[in-house]
Parts: sequence; structure tokens; C-alpha cells
Amino acid sequence: MRSGLDMDRWASWTTGRGERIEPLEPFPALKGAAFVLIYPGFGISTPDQARAVARAADGVIVGSALVKQIELHPERAADAVRELAARLIAAVRGA
Repeated sequence: MRSGLDMDRWASWTTGRGERIEPLEPFPALKGAAFVLIYPGFGISTPDQARAVARAADGVIVGSALVKQIELHPERAADAVRELAARLIAAVRGA
């Protein structure tokens, strides 16, 4: 199991294949600090995961999810990346 974030008792998540995201309580407190932007990543690969994280953060990093589309669909890599990117963007904007 891969843990992208584990901050004491406040929050933890397992993304990618683990599919578990719990409330990210420390992020709002961190967002209130001067000059701190919160952009978590580490295996966020579905629109639901991106939406859940975006509710508590300033943005979401999904680079590995896009690279995975290239690996899975080499014959139509650009289209696969565009399709996933569009779903991720819609999810984050709807957060």
C-alpha cells in the first residue's frame, strides 16, 4: 500500500490502486499560511480522487496518470491523454 500523505492522525490517503482518500484536514490550515500553495500528487489517477483532493488543496498533480495513458494506449496516446485530462479538469473544477 502506498501512502501519499500521512500527517499524524489528521489525514492519510492511498491513491492509485488503493482508492482510499480520507478528509484532508491539515490542508485548509496550511492554505491559510502566507505564500503556501498546496498541490498534492502521488498516484491521483481518477476524476473522483482528483475532485476529493481538490476540495482541500489549491490544485492536484496528475502527471503519472497521464503518462499511464500513453503506456496503455500507445496507438492513440494523444487522444487517451486528452480524454483523461478533460475528465480530471472537469472533476477539479466541480470540486
